[in-house]
Amino acid sequence: MLPLLLLAPSVPAPQSATSSSFFSVSASAKGRSSFLTPAGKRFWSFGVCCVDRGTPKDKYNLANPSYHAWGLFQDDRTWARDSVSKLKSWGFNTLGGWSDYQVLSALPAERQMPYTVVLHLGAYYRAPWDDLFSAEAKRAIFDAAKAQIEPVRNDPNLIGYFSDNELGWWDDTLFLSYVEKLPPNSPGRKAAHATLRDLYGSFKNFQADWITTSTSWEDFAANPSLKLRPRGRGMRAVNAWMSKIGSHYYRTVHDAIRTYDKRHLILGDRYAQYYNIALAKSSAPWIDVSSTNMGADWTDGTFSHFYLDTLNKITHKPVLITEFYMCAMENQSGNKNSSAGFPTVQTQRQRADAFGANVRGLGRIPYVIGAHWFQYADEPTHGRGDGENFNMGLLDIHGEPYQEITQVAKEAMAPQFALRPVPPAGTTGTIPSVFFDPLKTGSIKSWPKEKSLVLPTAGDAFADLHVVQDKWAIYVSMYAMDYADVVIYEKRQMPESERCHWQLSLGTKKVHVRFGGQTPDGKTLPVKVQGTGVQAVEKPGLKQTVVLRIPKTMLGLNGMALRLSSTLSSHSRAETMGWSQTLRLGK
Repeated sequence: MLPLLLLAPSVPAPQSATSSSFFSVSASAKGRSSFLTPAGKRFWSFGVCCVDRGTPKDKYNLANPSYHAWGLFQDDRTWARDSVSKLKSWGFNTLGGWSDYQVLSALPAERQMPYTVVLHLGAYYRAPWDDLFSAEAKRAIFDAAKAQIEPVRNDPNLIGYFSDNELGWWDDTLFLSYVEKLPPNSPGRKAAHATLRDLYGSFKNFQADWITTSTSWEDFAANPSLKLRPRGRGMRAVNAWMSKIGSHYYRTVHDAIRTYDKRHLILGDRYAQYYNIALAKSSAPWIDVSSTNMGADWTDGTFSHFYLDTLNKITHKPVLITEFYMCAMENQSGNKNSSAGFPTVQTQRQRADAFGANVRGLGRIPYVIGAHWFQYADEPTHGRGDGENFNMGLLDIHGEPYQEITQVAKEAMAPQFALRPVPPAGTTGTIPSVFFDPLKTGSIKSWPKEKSLVLPTAGDAFADLHVVQDKWAIYVSMYAMDYADVVIYEKRQMPESERCHWQLSLGTKKVHVRFGGQTPDGKTLPVKVQGTGVQAVEKPGLKQTVVLRIPKTMLGLNGMALRLSSTLSSHSRAETMGWSQTLRLGK
């Protein structure tokens, strides 16, 4: 028999936190969203993650030095008072995820700070890779919610709950995992197969998109095997599944949280700098705020336009940045910044400048209601247990602040963003001129990105398009997000027809670009361009950059106006978006 908590009736509709005694969210008449404090004041959450005491004494390793409050302060209370005093003096007003809120909340009321809690609900059942549709998964989620929520649910200083952090919503791989790898009678596999039957109806329709050795739905249920059929529309099945599993996950964690707390905000699950559009859409009925971890896309602190815009558009929710970060090779902890791909600069001055640009950029976006820096103190000199070894901190491992970054944090005055008017939207439509070679690095870091951006006119955006010029040529860049797993293709080989397809019409010149393809061992294939006289460079990755150089002599220029029309399809046509605009060349 299932525990009684699993037999409780499911909540029929999302319940937002509405009590004036707790934090809520609101949008002003002028279009800027923000948190509202229990007192009704607008609140831009400027936070820091992992405000904790560091390594405990019994786990401290002299061979791998790390931040440790026990060696720096007389007791926990002294550490808490010092930490809160520092954070407030630097302009922060929130304790981000994984902070020692139990210790920090024991301070007198005037010294406390609002905080957030990461519940890790799905992670207690290894979500989403183990069967999220099982009774065991629901039991684990509800049990975890009960244990973590009951101690804090009456605290007005609590802003709200994150259901999880950086779950593995890797769409192609997750789809195959549920369709093929779960046991035949498991609820998750049955749900995945039902999604396919509902989408296709007949098995013949299914075979038009998928290569399979099965001959009927019954045969497929017993022995599933499938690969994407080239030039088909099989990715609609992947997206249908992501919507189905997303709806199930978000409703389950919503119901678990609301069973034990009907008043505090549900803050999403902190995407890992990537989201599947269908999955993110499915979250909308079940959250109050959408959240994502998002380091700067470039080391100057700037970031893409589409990523946050689309997240806000498809969920209709304000967005909270739950981790942002920047590292420097010059640091006081001995961090080598060598284990993963976090943005890294050379000096603390550069890190502070990038931090400031990142915060100010986020503060200009009317639906962004806060940003939490990762993290309070540097990682250990030789890295964490999982291999990360980064100068992430506002403090070094000895407890000394980095003066450059903390001063910039103070000067940003981020809590005031909630009161600032919304800046004008839109771009000028004039192609800006540059005085460097945009092809040289393949990066658009140095481009005047706000002025060169062309806003999309069709589809849910998963890419940014920028246009600049010099005396001789027009340069068009595509910065696109796309996750593909070669396992979904026969022989682990992505056919040419299934690569990302960018079609560009600029003046009289037409160009077709294929990029993002992978070899069987996962290596990126070189960009391929159809268009005489057009040069291209590519910088691959989860977010890929392609830059085209088109000589002005090829554009059929007549006057100062230049018509741009473009479409972009992600791998195997999973998503499509477009742009259409007349641009001015300017002087």
